[in-house]
Amino acid sequence: MAIFMNGHKLTNLMYKGQKIGSLWYKGKKIYSSMLSVGTPVWTGPKAFVNSLSDLKDGENVNVPAEGRLSIGQTISLNHPLKNFKNGVSVNVSKSVLVGKLYSNSSSSFSLAASSDYGSVQSVKLTVAQIKSRATIKIASGESQTIYVQAVDDTHLKFYTQGNFDSSQRLDNSTVIYQYFDGSSLLTVGLVMIDSITAY
Repeated sequence: MAIFMNGHKLTNLMYKGQKIGSLWYKGKKIYSSMLSVGTPVWTGPKAFVNSLSDLKDGENVNVPAEGRLSIGQTISLNHPLKNFKNGVSVNVSKSVLVGKLYSNSSSSFSLAASSDYGSVQSVKLTVAQIKSRATIKIASGESQTIYVQAVDDTHLKFYTQGNFDSSQRLDNSTVIYQYFDGSSLLTVGLVMIDSITAY
């Protein structure tokens, strides 16, 4: 139940300079300063790359203006750690293929339909894991694994680690699959992050 004063919902209750964690009335909780389970704190879906060169070596990349690709960014949560009772759930449902398209003599990339390019799973990060900056695996492919890690109390980042060479790391990346034709990168599989919610 929300608490209103003069028609405005109160989000932080204080008493004698101290924040109130919860209020009870006749045995029922009527207020909590913690976020309810399932409250969205970030909304996608988005895939992440550190730079467009992660998609194609040395060539221009044409990404549709659908807002589904985040370049060189961490995730900014819209609530700080102190508002989570248990932690956050990183919700992942699919990976997509980014493929090279040929048009006349030029080439470009575009986001394609959903496809399976590795094992993906939704994961939970507890408050303790966020505080300790623990890394949690969210997806694995033949040669790459994707992890999520808290940067601070309001930011998460994804990174891709090579399965056979730990020095192969892409920060701010959800790249899970790469196909090369000789030295040319032709297709890339990206994990889409659907949303992040409180749990």
